[in-house]
Amino acid sequence: MLCWSNCEISMMRGESKRADGTRVLIDAKLDVPKPPPGLVVRPDLIDRLDRGRHGRVTLVSAPAGYGKTTLVAQWLDRDAAPAAAWLSVDRLDSDLERFARNVVASVQRVDERCLTKTAELLSARNLPPPTYLARAIASSFTNIRGL
Repeated sequence: MLCWSNCEISMMRGESKRADGTRVLIDAKLDVPKPPPGLVVRPDLIDRLDRGRHGRVTLVSAPAGYGKTTLVAQWLDRDAAPAAAWLSVDRLDSDLERFARNVVASVQRVDERCLTKTAELLSARNLPPPTYLARAIASSFTNIRGL
């Protein structure tokens, strides 16, 4: 999904535009950050994340700066790590169309069959109402392998 030729890259927006005006997502938003070497490993928290794999969703919640991203990146950097959809969000992702496209791209890296109907909705000339789009995304998550 990354386009380098005939694109005007805008790193601030996390996307680029092809010469024909279509948007292309910058892959960096979808890449799990690599933990820097020398970080303290937190085996108890890694174990809790591993146990959470048996549930449908695991929520990691803490105030800003408490190491949530670092912890999950360390967890996913192991050999036994599960497949994971990653999306780094920023304030520009408050735009529903942009956020929905990014979610689709992230999840489809794990399972390309998931969210295909949502992707079709997003390629339509006119977007459906926000509540319809949100329901389409939520209902599509039942198709992800392992859930």
